[in-house]
Amino acid sequence: MKASLIGKSGKLIATKPKTMNIKQQLLASGLISAILEFSKTIENEDIQSINYHDRSTSFIEISDIFVVVEISAACEPELKEKILSTIQTKAKDLLSSRDEDNLTIGEGELILEEIVTSALDKVNLGLDQPFLNMEICEFTIHHTKDTYNIISAKNCDDCITELGGFVDRGLKLRDYQVPYNMVSMLIPCFEKKVSYYLLVNYQDEITHIGVMKVPEENSKTLFRLFPLLEHQIKIYLEDKTEVTLSEIILLLTRIYDTKLKEKTFDPEYFSLAFLDKNIKNIEKVIYPLAIGEPVILVGDKPSTKMLSNTLLIFTQHITTEVVEWLTGEDQIGLNITSMSKGMYEELLRNNSIGENVTVVNLIEKKVQGPYSSVYLNKIYDEVKKKSPVVAFAIIGNELENLVTYAMKINNLSILERSEAKIKLKVIQSSIKDENKFNKIWNLAIKRNPFLKDLLEHK
Repeated sequence: MKASLIGKSGKLIATKPKTMNIKQQLLASGLISAILEFSKTIENEDIQSINYHDRSTSFIEISDIFVVVEISAACEPELKEKILSTIQTKAKDLLSSRDEDNLTIGEGELILEEIVTSALDKVNLGLDQPFLNMEICEFTIHHTKDTYNIISAKNCDDCITELGGFVDRGLKLRDYQVPYNMVSMLIPCFEKKVSYYLLVNYQDEITHIGVMKVPEENSKTLFRLFPLLEHQIKIYLEDKTEVTLSEIILLLTRIYDTKLKEKTFDPEYFSLAFLDKNIKNIEKVIYPLAIGEPVILVGDKPSTKMLSNTLLIFTQHITTEVVEWLTGEDQIGLNITSMSKGMYEELLRNNSIGENVTVVNLIEKKVQGPYSSVYLNKIYDEVKKKSPVVAFAIIGNELENLVTYAMKINNLSILERSEAKIKLKVIQSSIKDENKFNKIWNLAIKRNPFLKDLLEHK
């Protein structure tokens, strides 16, 4: 849970926990103030809450001060209501005789601490754990020439047939060669209002499948966190610790969302004009960020910091790992890594940069990489001269739209192949823009590698 005290003027009084620096906090409070003013002016009423796919933000007005509370979607509705009610009661007691002009920062922090503590004292729940209401199951199948047999199963009665059939079809279509013979994938099941996270370990004719069943309200959170889960699995496997699939999945459920980097921007190091001036083929950078591929930034530290912070606007829909400045002891991050020219040349000499990595060289003002996108470049052209808040909202809305369609494609996994291919064509027709569809398709297959062969789109 996160909470802030913000005056009606947009003045940031206090925030808890302090996960951002002061400039980031000020920008966030300015965005909230703009939203509240928009609601009052356009809709002629005060906004009470905003719901996102993985969290909700509620606004409690006391005098001329707002208590802004962000709660994970994993929180049960009854518990959320209890928390907000407790916060409102305590805030009214402490703030009803105060106003933003005579409330100092120090007093605000003490008051907010007391407000939050009063709410959390009444509950015992990790509000930032996204997978609280999940279930874990596992089963093992034996592949034969024409079908498969269930060897063992635990807690899978409601999904074993559709998931077992999907895994059997997928493995028979291609001889997958990946480290540790381990593949993870996401399968939303809209009909059952759940999403399945599968960890598939195959060896010859025997395949072990571990499954995490996540409620529908956490489906997009699972989609967003997918790269982080894959990265964590890699760490477990490289440690060579003897763990079962169920044990690995149980470890994954303990991931806390608060450890992820916030998609907020430091105004001192945010400039779309900087992008426009220094990167001529920006579409080659936006696309890998949007689908979760790594990008390297080469230049001096202030310039790469400006670029990195600004580029985060294109990653609002996925988990992002950023290495602000690479040293000899670090590794290239999952998404954005900044480094000096000397460090980059050393990595080249050591063949440490993969073919799928996009490199932005600020010194030479050029971009090298395998990706490009007319569609995403068009979106960028629409927002590059707008304010950061407006650009953030427009790009975020479009990225959310891509995720929604990608999950619809992932949902086709458990259907019969002929039916799935027909429905894929319907989705493609509804999107109309082929360039946009290709971005959606790439997002989908990154979360389910079997789809490419099962649906034969590419």
